[in-house]
Amino acid sequence: MDEITKLPLITVITVVFNGEKYLEETIQSVINQTYPNVEYIIIDGGSADKTLDLINKYERYIDYWVSEKDKGIYAWNKVLTLSFGHWLSFLGSDDYFDFNWIENLFLGIIIKI
Repeated sequence: MDEITKLPLITVITVVFNGEKYLEETIQSVINQTYPNVEYIIIDGGSADKTLDLINKYERYIDYWVSEKDKGIYAWNKVLTLSFGHWLSFLGSDDYFDFNWIENLFLGIIIKI
């Protein structure tokens, strides 16, 4: 068995609408994590700016993405059926993780269990 698949899968979910200003930093903060078993999902609400250009630029690092009009908070609910992770993390499109945030969080959980 591959060493990565022995680690719990952590799903990071970003919901975005017209988020070109900060989305690239958000994506980079997820794909550059030190924790190796991360699933990344982006749900776009039908952006009209350059959000889709950014998603396409990083598409090979994103496990699943879709762009379609939605009803706000519904997008968060929709993604729950798409994720395979043992743990879920919601990251806003204008937020970012430190490079080792997921690893440190997971190690903290394991130590407490």
